[in-house]
Amino acid sequence: MIFSKLAKATTVAAFVFVGSAVYAQQVMPQMNQEQQPTKEVSDKDLSRFVNAYTVMQEISQETQNDMIKQVEAMGLTVERYSEIQREKQNPAGESSVTEQEEALLQKIDEKLMAIQTEAQTEMIKKVEATGITMDEYQEIGMAIQSNPKLMEKIQEMMQQG
Repeated sequence: MIFSKLAKATTVAAFVFVGSAVYAQQVMPQMNQEQQPTKEVSDKDLSRFVNAYTVMQEISQETQNDMIKQVEAMGLTVERYSEIQREKQNPAGESSVTEQEEALLQKIDEKLMAIQTEAQTEMIKKVEATGITMDEYQEIGMAIQSNPKLMEKIQEMMQQG
C-alpha cells in the first residue's frame, strides 16, 4: 500500500514538475545568469522565506494529490498517464496510445491545467500572507542559491522548523 502510494507520487512528479516549471516561467521570471542578487538577506528575511517555502511545499503536495485523484477519476492510472506522456515526447517511437486514450488525455490535461492554475493562485495568496512578496521570495531564493553560507543557514532553519 505504501509502496503503491510512493510509486504513484514518484510517477506523478514528472507531470507536476512540468507544472512547476510553467509556474516558474509565468510567475517568477528567471534572472539572467549574469545578474547577481544584490539584496542583503537578514535573519528575518530568511525566516519569512522558510515560512513561504513551507507554504509552497504544502500546496505543491496537495496539488500532486489532486492531480493523482483527477487522473484516476478520469479512468487512467497514473502509470499509464505517465507512459502516454513519455510516448508523446518521443514521436519517432512506436505509440501504443489509442484514439480513446488520446481524447481522454486531452480532457485530463485540461483538468490538470485548471488544478495547476488554481494552485498557482493559492500559492501567491498564501505566500504573500506570510509577509513576503513573490519578488522578494525570488530574490532571497537567488541569494541563497548563490551563497553557500545562506544555504547552510536555511537548511538549519528548516531542520529546526
